[in-house]
Order: sequence, then C-alpha cells, then structure tokens
Amino acid sequence: MNVLSKLGLAVAGVATIGSVTTVFDANEAYAATLTGSLSFTGTAGSVNTSINPVFDTILLREPILGTVTGDFVGTTITFLEERFDLTLSAVLDGDNSDGMTSAEYDFSAIPIFLTLSNGYSFSLDAGSLLRLREQEGGSQPLVTVFGAGPLTGTFTNGSEVVAGLGSLTFTRVPGSSGYSASLSTVVIPTPALLPGLIGMGVAALRRKQNEESAEENS
Repeated sequence: MNVLSKLGLAVAGVATIGSVTTVFDANEAYAATLTGSLSFTGTAGSVNTSINPVFDTILLREPILGTVTGDFVGTTITFLEERFDLTLSAVLDGDNSDGMTSAEYDFSAIPIFLTLSNGYSFSLDAGSLLRLREQEGGSQPLVTVFGAGPLTGTFTNGSEVVAGLGSLTFTRVPGSSGYSASLSTVVIPTPALLPGLIGMGVAALRRKQNEESAEENS
C-alpha cells in the first residue's frame, strides 16, 4: 500500500515561499488523480455528557449527502465511521456558571473514516476536536463537537493506492446536536513542479535579504 501519512508531512524537501512552507517527499510516487469535494450533515451524540471528562465518545448518526463536485458527482456515502474516541488534551472553559463549558480533545487516526460508492475511501489522520457542553436549567446537557481547523487524511482507491490527500472541515449546528462536514481533495506537488517551487522559494528568500539589507543601509 502506498501511504501518505498527512497533509504537509514529508521528509525529503522543503520550498519556502514567503511565510508559507511547502513540504514534500521527493521519493514518493503520487497517483493524485482524484479531485472534487463533497459535503454531508447529520446528528451526533455524546456517550459521556459530564463537564470536560477525561474520555468521551462521539457517535455520528447516518450522514445525509449534500453538495458534490468533481469526481464525487454521482457517488453516495456507503460507510461512515460512527465513533470518535476522544481524550482530553486541554480545558478551555471549566466554569459552568453560565451553563457552558468547553475543552480540546485528541483522537487517534481512523484507518477508514468514510467510503464512497465509486470505490474510494478516506482515512483520517490523528487530530483534535473542540467539545462544547451546553445546559440550560435542569434540562439535559447538549454536547457538540467541531474542528478548530481543517482535519487531514488520505484518499485511496479500491486497490489501496493513494489517489490524493483530503481536507475535512467539521462544524457544529448551534443549539442542536447536528453537525456539518465538508471533505475536499488537496493538490499534491508533482515532481515536475518541485524545481519551480524551489526556485520560487530561493527568489523569495533573496528578495527578503535584499529588503533587509536596504533597510540597514538607509
């Protein structure tokens, strides 16, 4: 199996363009043929509804497919991993006086997070989610989760060959147990593009050095 471990993860080369760093593995063969995006919605439930517990499990209900583009047009979601097993990493708000608390939680990589009817699957890298607990009066607490930023992962085809990298955004629906997710492919630099990226990085570095020298001489 040809494995890409994470968006932006590599070891062989780095091209710096201003403050943006593009990292790549020059020895990896990429079959990045998959392009497009898809969105889906659903509801989620929390196994442990206490205030910022050390462990919790979020259960995702059956997803409802929304907008699809590119290679995802005409496909359906045939499987979605229903469990996010969470471990507390940082308490953000532990004061429940206003009926609301929050914390950041880590989760382990999910080898098969989602599969599609066109034969592709998406594996989710280890990451983190924000867990928000809301409770009004004596009502049952409402626990929702959402991403602080895009989560990353890898698309593979039916032969387990890497077909592209993916970016997953995960947001909550305020005042409900609903969630909204969007999954899109990410362009992978090809070997033909790497010399150009490196050249752009060197040029940007030279410009920055020239600007610093001009400031020192003025």
